[in-house]
Amino acid sequence: MAKSIYCDNVRIVDMKKTYSIILVMGVLIWAGAVLLRETPLMDNAIIQRLLWVAPNFGVVWAGVGFTYILYPRFFKKDFDPKHTVSLVGVILALLLSAEFIHHFFLDSAFDIWDMAASTIAAVIVLLVALRKMG
Repeated sequence: MAKSIYCDNVRIVDMKKTYSIILVMGVLIWAGAVLLRETPLMDNAIIQRLLWVAPNFGVVWAGVGFTYILYPRFFKKDFDPKHTVSLVGVILALLLSAEFIHHFFLDSAFDIWDMAASTIAAVIVLLVALRKMG
């Protein structure tokens, strides 16, 4: 019978390190993209598109990282990496609802590129989490 992830101290440290890296990378991607939007880099069409979708990418990663850190404080038990799938689903649902709110109530276009970036970020987080779990 396989051991639980939480019985293996090496796995716990490895998961904390992985989720900490995901958190830091998400915050850096988000902040970097927001700050670089006001620079001359926006004159390049490819960089402009990347800087407009990068915050969504970073939000997914930062959301997973923050939840991993905050979960034990609110629920008084360890975060099971198996919850990453449902967590990413909730984050994607929130981002999708935000796009719908912008489209229907704020008269801005539904941005499929934002949802594509969010989905790609979610897939990467899931692949990392699944690889670390097994």
